[in-house]
Amino acid sequence: MLHKPKFQDSIGLHQTAPIVFQPKGLGEMDTVALNSFCRILISGKWGNQGDFYYSNQNDIPEEALIRIQGELREICDIDKSDYFDYIFEPTFDWVDISPNCYAYRATYVREGLHGNVITKLYFLQNSHEALYISMSYRISLSEKWSNDLDFVIHSFEWITPYYPPKDSFNFWLIGVFVTCVLLAICLLEIYYKRKK
Repeated sequence: MLHKPKFQDSIGLHQTAPIVFQPKGLGEMDTVALNSFCRILISGKWGNQGDFYYSNQNDIPEEALIRIQGELREICDIDKSDYFDYIFEPTFDWVDISPNCYAYRATYVREGLHGNVITKLYFLQNSHEALYISMSYRISLSEKWSNDLDFVIHSFEWITPYYPPKDSFNFWLIGVFVTCVLLAICLLEIYYKRKK
C-alpha cells in the first residue's frame, strides 16, 4: 500500500498529496514516454461522517453541486495552466461508476506539448471521504487509452460504501402499527377469556 503525506485544508478536512500513475520517464520528458502519454492522478480527502454526500447519491442540492463544480473548475484551470489553453471548456455531468456509486465528472480538452489532451476529472463521495480521480491522454492516442481508462474508472468500488439512513419515520410508523396490532390481539384474547 502506498502512503502519501497528509495535510489539512482551511476547513479542517484532511487531504492526501496526489498519487500519480504515468509511463516511466514522462516526468523527465522521455521521448518514448511522451509518445504514449497517459496520466492518472488520485487525491483524496476525508473528514467526519456526513461531511460529504453518500456514494449512491446523484440528487444533491443545487448549492452543493455549484460548490463541487467550482472546485472541479479550479482543478481544471490548474491543469490547463498558463502554458496551455482550453480547446473545449469543461462540461459537467453525473456518471454511474458502479452499482450504487456515482461520480460527478468534468470533461475538457486542452492544448498539449505534442497534441491536444482530453481530461476526465471524477469526484466521488462516501459520507466521510471523497476522491478526485483525473485521467488524461492525448487525443491522438484515444484508440490506445480510452477503453482502458473507462474500464479503470468503472471498476472502482468503495471498500465500505455508506448509504443514506432509511427514513426513520417509516420505521417508527411500522413499529407503531405492529405494536397496535399486537395490543389489539392481546386485548381480544383477554376479552374472550373473560367472556368464558
